[in-house]
Amino acid sequence: MPELHQLLPGTKVSDWATPGIAASVKPSYAAAYFAGDGSRTEIEKMLLASESMSVISDELSRVRYNLSKDGASNNGVAGYFCGGRTGGANWHDTIDKLLFATDACAVITPTMSIIRYAHAGFANSGTAAYWGGAGWSVDDTIDKTMFSNDSTAVISPTMSVNRGQFAGLADSGTAGYWGGGRTDLTSIDKTAFSNDTTSALSATFDEGRGSHAGAADSGTAGYWAGRYGYTTPAGSVEKTVFSNDTNAQISATLTYDSWGPAAASNSGVALYWAGGYSDGYVTTINKTVFSNDATSAISSTLSDQL
Repeated sequence: MPELHQLLPGTKVSDWATPGIAASVKPSYAAAYFAGDGSRTEIEKMLLASESMSVISDELSRVRYNLSKDGASNNGVAGYFCGGRTGGANWHDTIDKLLFATDACAVITPTMSIIRYAHAGFANSGTAAYWGGAGWSVDDTIDKTMFSNDSTAVISPTMSVNRGQFAGLADSGTAGYWGGGRTDLTSIDKTAFSNDTTSALSATFDEGRGSHAGAADSGTAGYWAGRYGYTTPAGSVEKTVFSNDTNAQISATLTYDSWGPAAASNSGVALYWAGGYSDGYVTTINKTVFSNDATSAISSTLSDQL
């Protein structure tokens, strides 16, 4: 399921949400949003002040399974969910837009340049969202959605390798990061927001990751967790420090091994890992506190699988 969070600025949707494949998005640091599943169109909302969960009245325009695991957010304004599939081989290139002021959600006219599923996304809040990859690591292209008018087009830079079932996160205003992918890729690409140039970092994941999630404490570091097959180290968390682009596994872990979770960030405070699959779909939500990376389950849960 994707999760979007409504936190201002962030690496996912502002008031954001991202899928797992769910999506999350965050706007105005008021709320985070989660959506995306094989049969559901509902969108779940977390109020960040209380960490309480509810299902909003509006829904995705269609079922979006395998949508971007990382929704993208123009913090304080709107979050975006895109792509995915509706059963079988019914893949999509459409984009839904969630207005944070009213929680209204509807499909927009622009579409992605290709059908994308099991792809990733992130946002340079206030400017644009980026969507990349597809499927089981079969594509390296990147689309860009301008927040000023929602126009969407492919950009000329590409990722260093084909990626799918991977994750994205952003240091808003500076750069976005694409990490891992099926099957168990360890590489991390960086897209500079100043000119969209994209290249691989020298730093890599400690372990190959696919069907994972990512979220960031913008200006400080990005976090990655989950792994296809939910085997060790599926519960482990890796941290990319933005100041020098180093990456390493942290000692804290999720309370459950998971693949396909969603992640949303309350930048400067904490991030949330929601749902996924671990010997069955789970509704658990974990919280990683940015001040010390401590990670634990919160009392609130998703109302259903993502």
